[in-house]
Amino acid sequence: MMSSSRRRSIASRCVILPIILINMCFGQEARVVPQPAFVPKITISQETTWATEPLDERGFVDYFAVINRRFSVGVTPENNSVVPLYRALGPKPDGTRQPEEFFRLLGMPVPPDDGKYYSALREGLPETTYQAPWKSADFPWIVAWFRSQEEQLNAVVEATERTEYFSPLVNGPDEPLMMVLLPGIQRSRDFARALVARAMWKLGEGSRFDAWRDLIATHRLGRLVGRGPTGIEGLVGAAIERQAIEGELRLISETQPPAKQVALFLRQLQRLPSRGSFADKIDSCERAIYLDAYIRLARRRLTFEEAVDGPAFEDVSFRPLVEEALIREIDWDAVLCSCNRWFDRLVAVSHLKSANERRNAMRELNEDLLKLTQNRKQKYAWLVVLAEPSTRTQFTADLLVSRFLPNVQHLFRHEDRVIQKTRNLELAFALSAWRGDHDSYPKTLAELAPKYLESLPLDLFTDQPLRYERTADGYRLYSFGPNGTDDEGRGEDDLPRGDDLAVQMPMPLRKP
Repeated sequence: MMSSSRRRSIASRCVILPIILINMCFGQEARVVPQPAFVPKITISQETTWATEPLDERGFVDYFAVINRRFSVGVTPENNSVVPLYRALGPKPDGTRQPEEFFRLLGMPVPPDDGKYYSALREGLPETTYQAPWKSADFPWIVAWFRSQEEQLNAVVEATERTEYFSPLVNGPDEPLMMVLLPGIQRSRDFARALVARAMWKLGEGSRFDAWRDLIATHRLGRLVGRGPTGIEGLVGAAIERQAIEGELRLISETQPPAKQVALFLRQLQRLPSRGSFADKIDSCERAIYLDAYIRLARRRLTFEEAVDGPAFEDVSFRPLVEEALIREIDWDAVLCSCNRWFDRLVAVSHLKSANERRNAMRELNEDLLKLTQNRKQKYAWLVVLAEPSTRTQFTADLLVSRFLPNVQHLFRHEDRVIQKTRNLELAFALSAWRGDHDSYPKTLAELAPKYLESLPLDLFTDQPLRYERTADGYRLYSFGPNGTDDEGRGEDDLPRGDDLAVQMPMPLRKP
């Protein structure tokens, strides 16, 4: 005898099919009556929801609280660099007022509205001001702006001397984690540009140590911001680090400091705060973002388009009908388990020690993802709405995975690049110290160890020694870059374009 659930499933498909056929004939989009929010059957477990506590008043995982708890361990108002940063930023860093809950979690009072806060240069800083040394006469209005913001910029420098970074994730009532506001992040980039530009000004005026103070502070800022839980914070932290590295290379290129000074600078570089792990962000916050979104999708608190950040079906005129059919009568526990398995796989790839192994494993993962994407884009893929609930469940799981995973896996590429640029930087400083002692550069990198560097870093992407060659007036040093191919030192800004990560001394000016 046929079960009642089986009869309901067949009945629902019999209702859907005529509507679909009508829309095929008349080419009109079906209007789906909005469904009221309801409580889907979702099991709270490590396999489904990943986190099991704390729960909100509706019995679902409070992912904001989960991430804030994990990333605030050991953080106090006294060691948290975000506290003095917000004393410089004020309560509305980009015009948007941070909620009182944000400052409560920081353990600081809400800054008053009428305080003296950082004010960015309205027209922005010209690129030339943070790419090469310059003098007061070149940009007198920028010098005046520096002086007006001296208190705030010095506060940023002091903030970077703290050991921790915790910027709470706070949103409005019942808003998803994926839409969390991060107003302080853009201001962090503003701070970095301003500090590097001020360093180039100091360098142009002959104040090497003042320039270095701003550059190493910028580097510390990048490391600290990169410890934030979100992938965006990781990307911004890496971008700030890259900007600091360019400035630090420019300093040794332009001033050729004595060996003892370079050795001092190198020791400070080696004592920078540890860099936040992109794998940790993906394993926790990025995972939580998507689990939270899919649970809200199941509860009708998000639409498909919001959950996947775009149309789930590009070529279906009756998209709302298809999406509603996919949500109904599917096993959301299975969807969440599938999401977690893909995250587990991505994190496992990130922990592979060999760059070649990571590259091969990532290639296999992308091939599997491509199959899911192709299945989703088949012309009659929408007919899955007529299938059994188990088939619809798997299709929905694959649909969601094929949309979110490419958005997070690219984070590793940025992480690898900044790690290699740091290795190049340390070698460049060791080479500068050698030059200070010998008035020339060594024939081989091996001559730097152990006096100038304890050991020589390898190319992250090949596990082989970096390419190094002396030139008529300096040297060229480079990594093969993420593609693992020798592009003869050409990088993204060169023509023809390459993928190598290079250091050239003397350092050329960047092409506009």
